Amino acid sequence: MNILSRISPRIYFYLALVCGLIPLSCGFGSLVLYTATRNDFWIQTGIATLCIIGPALLLVGLTTWGFGLWRLCRNMPRPRSRPTTPSAGVSILILLLNLPAGAICVNVGMFEATRYNVCIHNQTPQRIGPIRIYGGGCDQTIAAIQPHSKTLLNLWFKQDGELRMDYAIEERHQSCLIEGYVTSQWSGQTDVFITRDQIPSIISTPD
Repeated sequence: MNILSRISPRIYFYLALVCGLIPLSCGFGSLVLYTATRNDFWIQTGIATLCIIGPALLLVGLTTWGFGLWRLCRNMPRPRSRPTTPSAGVSILILLLNLPAGAICVNVGMFEATRYNVCIHNQTPQRIGPIRIYGGGCDQTIAAIQPHSKTLLNLWFKQDGELRMDYAIEERHQSCLIEGYVTSQWSGQTDVFITRDQIPSIISTPD
């Protein structure tokens, strides 16, 4: 206890700041990396941060911050000179910021984890359009895709059903099945290639 009493209160506040920054950085970092790579490892890292690492460091940080504040007040004999230092204010702010940040990461993570991508590749020398993607409670229309171009659609399914695509090439209307069955919270990616002979080739990559 004598050793702890000799440590400056500012050191406790800096330790509390570190305890707040670690889960904050890990949580947002996992979310960004999952969004970029779609690798489930980052979901597991985010869950571990939210359920284990974050609460443990938050508890340690609040305890350390409280002890530092107590030491600060003991070292200041006059009440009028007892306002918290800037390091105390910043550290408690970062610690408490973990609570709304955790809620944001959960909601954005769920939003990203249930996203289904459809990438349409026009490999023909003709303009394709209009194009309609529908099914699973989604219905989106693309005006046109230029020759040798591609476009990406993000879908969030709301119900069970098929996922289909209707499109027109040189005023000839065609239709193809993208997925035989989709459901809510379904994620993955499908690439639809309209080849030079105007036959769709579909490659699905579920998460």
